[in-house]
Amino acid sequence: MQKHSEKRAKIGTKIGTKLNAKMGLHYMSVTKALIEMMEEMPFEDIKVKELCDRAMIRKSTFYKHFADKYELLAFIVKEVIND
Repeated sequence: MQKHSEKRAKIGTKIGTKLNAKMGLHYMSVTKALIEMMEEMPFEDIKVKELCDRAMIRKSTFYKHFADKYELLAFIVKEVIND
């Protein structure tokens, strides 16, 4: 059985390799940040600003790719299911 950190790394790497280099880094960092934050607090308590701060991206970059945190979560789940 894989450890949570190994699963997170695998998910982030898989998503990153599917996308171009620059976009992949944004997706990978925000995916990693969301998964880490969900281990620390309920999803409902996560704020996009805090997520972006942890992922080291601008909110405008986040909103260029996702409408909200729910869309990001759906993206991650879809990627994991398609694995």
